[in-house]
Amino acid sequence: MKKLLIGVLVVVVIAAAVAVRIASQGRQAPAKGIRQIQAEEGIPVDAVTIGRDTLVVSRSMSGEVRGRRQTNLTAPWNRKVARVFVREGQRISRSQPILRFDTRTAPDAVTRLAQLEEIYANAKRQVERLEPLFDQGAISESDLDAARTQLAVAEANLRDARLQVEIVSPIDGVVTLVAVSPGDAVEAGDVVAQVAALDSVRVVAGVSAEAARALRPGARAWAMSEGEPSSEAAVRGAGLARGRIARVALGADPHTRLYEVEAWLDNPGGRLRPGEFVTLFGVIRVEPAALVAPRSALVGAEEAVPGAENAVFRVRDGKAEKVPVRLGAVTEDRVEITEGLEPGDVVVVFGANRLRDGSKVRFHELDGKTMSQPAAAGGAGSGAAGGG
Repeated sequence: MKKLLIGVLVVVVIAAAVAVRIASQGRQAPAKGIRQIQAEEGIPVDAVTIGRDTLVVSRSMSGEVRGRRQTNLTAPWNRKVARVFVREGQRISRSQPILRFDTRTAPDAVTRLAQLEEIYANAKRQVERLEPLFDQGAISESDLDAARTQLAVAEANLRDARLQVEIVSPIDGVVTLVAVSPGDAVEAGDVVAQVAALDSVRVVAGVSAEAARALRPGARAWAMSEGEPSSEAAVRGAGLARGRIARVALGADPHTRLYEVEAWLDNPGGRLRPGEFVTLFGVIRVEPAALVAPRSALVGAEEAVPGAENAVFRVRDGKAEKVPVRLGAVTEDRVEITEGLEPGDVVVVFGANRLRDGSKVRFHELDGKTMSQPAAAGGAGSGAAGGG
C-alpha cells in the first residue's frame, strides 16, 4: 500500500509539472512573421547615391580581327616542302626564311642562290666601307650612291632567287598561320603561311544602316574577345585593344546588305589574333556631366529607351518613394536621368520588387558597402553612382 501511494504521488507531481509548462507556453507571444519584422524594422534593400559622371554611349558589333599589316604567303611553283623553319606564334623579321622547298628537282636554283648570296654580301660590305669615307670627305656622293644602287640590285636579285628555293617573310611580324609540313606537295598559289604585324590590328564588322549612320570615322573604339564581360565597368578596367574607327562604308555590301565598319586598334601583348571574332565597340556620344543611375534602379519597364518615362524608388527618411523619371542617354549598365532626381538622391537597386510607395526600408548595402547591422534608411547617403 505504501509503495502504491508513493507511485500515485509521483504521477501527480509529473502531471502538475507538465500542466505548468503548457500553461506558461500558452502565455508566450507567438513568433513574429517576416512581414511583421519588415513592417517594424524595414524591408532590406541595396541602394546607391547617384551623382554626375561621364557617360560614354557606344554601339557594339561583332567583327573579325585582321592584321593591320598582314600578308598571305603563297607557293610560286608546284613543289614539295623540304623544311619548315618557323612555328605559329613565332616573332620573325623581314627576309627571314619561312620554309624551304625540296631542291633536288632544281639544282641550278640552289647554285644560283649561293652565288647571289655572295654578291649581296660583297655589295653590303662595300657600302659599309664607303660610308665612313664619305663622312670624312674622301669620296664623292656619287660613288656612295653607286654602291648603294648595286646593293639594292643585289638584294632584289637575291630575293627573286630565294623564291625558287625558299619563302621568306616580307615584313617584321608574327607567324599567325603555318599551313604546310615537311613532305607536303603544294601547287602554285597555295597559301603556305601567314605573317601579320600584331602591334596593331584592324577589326572589320558589318552593321545595319542605322548603326552606320550613328558611327563616325575618328570616333574612339575598343574591342574584346567574345564571351568576355562587356559592361562599362569591365571596359574601363580591362587592358583592351583601343583605337579609332578608321572607315564607315557609304554603301552596303550587295550580298549581305550590311555596311562595313573598320577600326584600327593598338594590340598590347598581341591579345587579338587575325581570324578571331571579337566584340567591337564604337563611341557614338559622350555626356561629360550626366546625372547617372544604375540601370538596375529602373522599375516598371522591360527596356530602357532614351527619352522615355520610367520610375525608380528613392529613399528618404527611411521610406521608399516611387519617383517618375525621364531618361537621356542609355548604356548597358547605366542611364542618364534628365528629370525626376537630383545629385545626392539615394535610389534602390535591389529589392524594389518588394516595395510599395511609402514602404519602410532599411539598408542591407549602401554604395557598395554592407551595413554592419540593420538600420533604418535615412536620407542621402555618401558616394556617387560609379565612375566613368
